[in-house]
Amino acid sequence: MRARRGFSLLGAVWLLALISGLSLEIALSARYSRLAIANGFERDIACRWAEAGVAEVQAALSERLATRRADADASRTALRELATVAVPSDSAMGLRFEARLTDATSRANVNLLDATALRRVLSTAGIDDGDADAISQAIADWRDPDALPRQRGAEAPQYLAATMPVLPQNDDFRRIATLQRVMGMTPRNYERVVEYLTVRGSGRINVNTAPRPVLAAIDGFDARVLARLESLRAAGTYFGSADQLLAVMPAAERGTLGERRGDWEPRVAFELTEIEYEVRALDAANRPRCVQRGLLLRVGDAFMALQRETE
Repeated sequence: MRARRGFSLLGAVWLLALISGLSLEIALSARYSRLAIANGFERDIACRWAEAGVAEVQAALSERLATRRADADASRTALRELATVAVPSDSAMGLRFEARLTDATSRANVNLLDATALRRVLSTAGIDDGDADAISQAIADWRDPDALPRQRGAEAPQYLAATMPVLPQNDDFRRIATLQRVMGMTPRNYERVVEYLTVRGSGRINVNTAPRPVLAAIDGFDARVLARLESLRAAGTYFGSADQLLAVMPAAERGTLGERRGDWEPRVAFELTEIEYEVRALDAANRPRCVQRGLLLRVGDAFMALQRETE
């Protein structure tokens, strides 16, 4: 009889322990669910605040450009004024946003350049000619859908043999930082070229604002043309059309560019038309709670937001 009561008591203790464990698990699960819901709610608000920041940038930039002449100085001034935009904190969440803007037409779109144009950009940016040739082919191999490496390029087998941590994606680059994963792109080479490349935009290049390595991507813009462009821009010359550009070129360069006008004219711009943006919703501790990235396309004196992504 005592033994039976002992077993009953032991069973009751085990049952209580089981119930307590289940109650604790349910309580913890409920707590984590509430936290997940709360975090999701806060992130939703932060992302909507970031979207409001994009709209604020669009309105402010459109207003500034509407009151200025469409020239290089006006474009640069408008960008400088909006380099960082902040608004008063939200009363409920303590949020504010910061906007970072970049003239997309002053960078070369790495997803739209062939290996030859890429090599010119890398080489003009200061990368050794041999390395520039190999890296440009590796970039092209990273983007194309096949598994056949170019002569000096690299596909998955070459990355595996070199124990590279990431294999080619056979797709366009979504972030410029991914270039660091390309075979041959050392940290030093990346530092030399990163400021000249982008992954967004139409690929058109602004001859009034783009730096020399970016201009080198344009077919027909050889070293002599680039030198002449730099000299004229330093003297304050502004180009408003392809005809104006040709008119100020020496005879030899004018002849070369004239013959290849059909190649380069569709790829150049003469004013600010595309702006990359990154808008961050920051909390009171300056931690990013949501990030919006995309492209602002100029239509008259207004800007449309395209190619949006949220992080």
